[in-house]
Amino acid sequence: MNCFALPGGHVEYGEDPEECVVRELIEETTIKGSNPRLFTVRGKPDRDPRYHVVTIAYWVDVDPAAEPKGGDDAATAEFYDVDYVASLGAEKFAFDHFILVNDIIKAAK
Repeated sequence: MNCFALPGGHVEYGEDPEECVVRELIEETTIKGSNPRLFTVRGKPDRDPRYHVVTIAYWVDVDPAAEPKGGDDAATAEFYDVDYVASLGAEKFAFDHFILVNDIIKAAK
């Protein structure tokens, strides 16, 4: 798809979403996260063109010195400057991640 996306994936059967977010972060970025806190739940039926997906987004603590590396289905993984990310258009992002990223930026200020 060649666009920006937040790390994520699907909750395994019997898995707690808070455990899933930490697992997916490791799988897609090799970064260990901790202390997941709910940020938002998104579930509009047209937010993902493949099928109806419900996103549960969390704040997760990570070591700021950690160096992300792409893993699983992520071609690459990097930390980006917030101003740079905010300057990109929605067409550079997968699904509705541009809206979600901008909501995260607003909430962090």
